[in-house]
Amino acid sequence: MKKLFTTLSLFLVMTFTLFGQADTVFIPGSTALGILEEAILGDTTATGERVNPERCYKLERGKIYRLTGWFPAYFDLCIIADEPDADNRPPIIVPSASSIPHLFSTHGNVYFKNIYISNIAPDGSRDYGAFIDYKRVVGTDTLSTVEFDGCYFEGNRFLAAGTWDQAKKLIVRNCVVRNAQNIGVINNGRGFDTRDYETDTVIIENSTFYNLNSYAFRGEWNKINYFRFSHNTVVNTMEQPIHWAYPTNADVSDNLFYNAHAWGQAESEYSSQLGEVFGVYNIYPLDSAIFINNGFAEADRRINLHRNNWFFSQPIQDYWTSIDSVNAIPWMNTATQGAFDDDTAYPMLSEVGTTNMDPGFINEGNDGTVSTIDSFIHFLRATRDTNLVANYWGYEPDPSAPAFQIQWPLPENLAYTNATLKTAAPGGCPIGDLNWWPDLKEGCMAVGTDEPFSSKGLTVEQNMPNPFKGQTTIAYTLADAANVSVTIIDINGKVITSLINEKQPQGRHTVEWNAGSQATGVYFYQIKTDNALITRKLELVK
Repeated sequence: MKKLFTTLSLFLVMTFTLFGQADTVFIPGSTALGILEEAILGDTTATGERVNPERCYKLERGKIYRLTGWFPAYFDLCIIADEPDADNRPPIIVPSASSIPHLFSTHGNVYFKNIYISNIAPDGSRDYGAFIDYKRVVGTDTLSTVEFDGCYFEGNRFLAAGTWDQAKKLIVRNCVVRNAQNIGVINNGRGFDTRDYETDTVIIENSTFYNLNSYAFRGEWNKINYFRFSHNTVVNTMEQPIHWAYPTNADVSDNLFYNAHAWGQAESEYSSQLGEVFGVYNIYPLDSAIFINNGFAEADRRINLHRNNWFFSQPIQDYWTSIDSVNAIPWMNTATQGAFDDDTAYPMLSEVGTTNMDPGFINEGNDGTVSTIDSFIHFLRATRDTNLVANYWGYEPDPSAPAFQIQWPLPENLAYTNATLKTAAPGGCPIGDLNWWPDLKEGCMAVGTDEPFSSKGLTVEQNMPNPFKGQTTIAYTLADAANVSVTIIDINGKVITSLINEKQPQGRHTVEWNAGSQATGVYFYQIKTDNALITRKLELVK
């Protein structure tokens, strides 16, 4: 074992992560290059085995760790730090030169917490930008679980993290992806990506995506058994925030989408969306080979699209109108909206409480000396017009700071002033990333979300009759005894009445709703058990 690591191994504590109970080795910051590789890759026995396969490595806040090359981890990798505060920024992992195409290639479970990862070298240059890609555990059929909590990803030209194989889980919480751009390639400079490989679970919540070329999440053509995108703030992206064709069991709720898909679209670009413009949110008909031929029908798709706000600022709208071939971006195009409106073909697609309001950010990156929106629009124009020169854009108001080192605390402030949006989520909480509301976050997290992790064990039938006058019957079946709540919700997401809130035995149950003096229109009934929630539409007529 290397001498350096013998010294580092004196700093041992215990920690608990997805690796179970693991000891932790502290790696102090140093001006030396390669300290991280030497400490972690060198933590082996004389015969090459890992000293402790479940070990975590703790970095020092405020320090910089320079990689000398691509970091290949053919083992479970856990890197953590103490939570940052106003005076102590996260430790930064940064390439020492611009020739490192990926900072990490991991082949096992991954857990990063409170780490800042930059793909910008000290000289300001950026390389390809895929700075983490991960594969299944080497030599086994075991699928990886990859988790990022409280991490910051800066300046990538490709993506923050992506799977190049099947994965068990991708979990992203309390993270920030910012200033990710690729000159000339609008589909790169994205957040997270499952790269067309089947994934069991993807959860992205309480995270911010700020100034991206491309998508916050790309699933594109793959199968994801459960997907949750909840309480995220997405600001200034060229492409749509979620690029995934085949959601079948998904909850997209309480998100704030601002200038998200600011590229606009020309008719020549419609072919990728069945001849229509992409909306902010889109779905495709299911692929026959992946789904239909394996017994999964369009009617089986369950998507809750609840309490999301979308908005395009006036400068972006003016940019669209200045180019004759570019069309404005809707919330959903007619094909996607038609699916959500078709209760017969898609009985379990639910859209509730969508709003279109300016949030009124405290500081979105236009502070009088620096105009992020002007730089963004120039980048949009230069990407379409080869006579213009595209430059990397983003928000760093202090040009004297090293390019690879974030200003801390972050210079942008994506809290906002819109009173309606500040109380639009369950419990009267703000929509979007709750980390911009530190005084409210703990209480709002205690309220939780009304979205499920799965819908197993609960089958909900269409209410009968539907449409109905006055009274209708709601039927559902429990695979096992469970605590059950049945509520009626209006089109704005407001709870009208609670019909059931009790423990019920296994089997089929029915409940009546007498709409009384309620106004005609579309309503939703929401049935929640201990581990499932399903929302379906009903229509009241007179």
